[in-house]
Amino acid sequence: MSVSLAMIPVAIALRIMMGEESFNQFVESSQVKIPVGVKNSDELIKLVKKSGFDIKRFGKSYKSHYNGKNNYFFWDLIDGIWNICLNRSIPKQDIDRILNDISQGFDIKISADINIQKNIRTFPTIFNDEKMLLNTLKKIGLEYTVGDKNIIVNTVETQLDFVKNSTGFYSVTVKDETKLPEIYKSLTDIMRIYKEKVQQHTYNNVVEKLEKKDYKIENEERLLDNTIILTVSVD
Repeated sequence: MSVSLAMIPVAIALRIMMGEESFNQFVESSQVKIPVGVKNSDELIKLVKKSGFDIKRFGKSYKSHYNGKNNYFFWDLIDGIWNICLNRSIPKQDIDRILNDISQGFDIKISADINIQKNIRTFPTIFNDEKMLLNTLKKIGLEYTVGDKNIIVNTVETQLDFVKNSTGFYSVTVKDETKLPEIYKSLTDIMRIYKEKVQQHTYNNVVEKLEKKDYKIENEERLLDNTIILTVSVD
């Protein structure tokens, strides 16, 4: 007899690990949300296309691309009004161009500086494993110093101070707020590699436990959303 085990995407696992509130705080801290004054989905789709962007349904939100298929931003319905949601790691010149195109297509005025330089000094992260975090920093090539209760990381733009809080996760304090978009880019790189390590660690643990029980993995499939499905023989 064979059974299939689904290893859920990292984003969902992190939501479970961090808790709904902490995960939402992490997401909110990395995004800029700007209302565009549209309530109707059909009207939003029409105006986004008029602005020169594609738009596709993505869960309860919409997703648009810029500068190729690997770069994108989202549209979220907040209090009945559609908002453009931009990640703070997006280069400022790209944010300026996106908002300029949206302003023309929607025939509204959106300031390219609105909330982009918001002074956020401390915010939550997805990191809760010190060893894995340090290995991630080593892989990226960032210099760091481990203190009694914190980890100081030096990037090109600034100094990041990681401190583990009562939830078991690290919060990060930004020492220089003048280059937040560049700082978010550094944090995004750290988080991307950290998430890859979390998924690999989880995968290795599952495979090890299966091998100890003499279960044979008949097939392994990796889906587009990074879900891994293992088909296991339990005869």
